Amino acid sequence: MFRYIESHHNPIIKATIALKQKKHRLLKQCFLLEGERLCQEALNSNIAVLSVFIEESLLNEFRPLLAGLTDVNVYIVNNKIMEKICSTESPQGIAIVAETPSYNPEEFLEPNRFYLLLDSISDPGNMGTIVRTAWALGADGILLYGDCVEPYSPKVVRSSMGGVFNIPIIAVDAHYIDELKKTDFQIYCSDSNATKSYEGFDFSGSIVIAFGSEAHGLSLEIKQICSDSFFIPMIASADSLNVAIASGIIMSKVWSQRR
Repeated sequence: MFRYIESHHNPIIKATIALKQKKHRLLKQCFLLEGERLCQEALNSNIAVLSVFIEESLLNEFRPLLAGLTDVNVYIVNNKIMEKICSTESPQGIAIVAETPSYNPEEFLEPNRFYLLLDSISDPGNMGTIVRTAWALGADGILLYGDCVEPYSPKVVRSSMGGVFNIPIIAVDAHYIDELKKTDFQIYCSDSNATKSYEGFDFSGSIVIAFGSEAHGLSLEIKQICSDSFFIPMIASADSLNVAIASGIIMSKVWSQRR
């Protein structure tokens, strides 16, 4: 059943637009995504879709996408309202409000898992790319430590290309990382000052690999928790690698070993 909304002053529209702000996403425990590809990915995933917004002129085009939807509110809006809902300059005519996934931290203690630990990653593009790569290369989850960008912000959701729907993400503290170590997880970190190359590492078993922020690298707290560290060999004149690229190199190595 479709419902037409013609005013951006409608409470449903105002509440949806508010989800562009972190405080409202956290309060309502839901987030906003837009664009045909992302919305298709969301509808194909296990996340709970709460409502769908379709631009009226594109309704027939998106009807196949809505086939089989039950218990989901579908709102038809005009172009002006869609522009207010969406964050991109040229909206594609479809947006979704979904429930923010929640995960039981105890489930992360299961053995033989591979997790990424992201320490204060603040750039949304980097976060989204890491999430997307982690999903593609078989990571079992992502642990956020310190002052990380919110993984369900619009920019992260877009750059993850559906990754945030398909890989568990939880925020953790030092105590939780200690719990992982007590359950025989090895905590490794990527550190340019390390003395061993990642190429000689055994990435089997229960492992966590930590990557530091773009500006400051790994925090002292995480370095002290880590069991071992490695560096990525590169030419001497290169200053460093972008954290998303560095993590991708390591995840590719882990994937090739563990598969």
